[in-house]
Amino acid sequence: DGDGGGGGDYKADAQFGAQKKNEAVSEFAMTKTIAEQRQFLPIYGCRDTLLTVIRDNSVVILVGETGSGKTTQISQYLHEDGYTNFG
Repeated sequence: DGDGGGGGDYKADAQFGAQKKNEAVSEFAMTKTIAEQRQFLPIYGCRDTLLTVIRDNSVVILVGETGSGKTTQISQYLHEDGYTNFG
């Protein structure tokens, strides 16, 4: 039958974005606001220091543990600090 033997609709199952979005998956996510969740990330404690280092240096190399918030939070910190005001 050409469906790989899975018996299901493999195309529908593999569609990008077909999964439900914006549903909390943990008790923590269901009980905390986004702002509260951001404050629990390890990177939150050094936000001001990081922004100062970024202002004072033309190149910054940031190293941190997986899940510390490097990818998701640095871009938001920069936006909140006005780095995206002009594009």
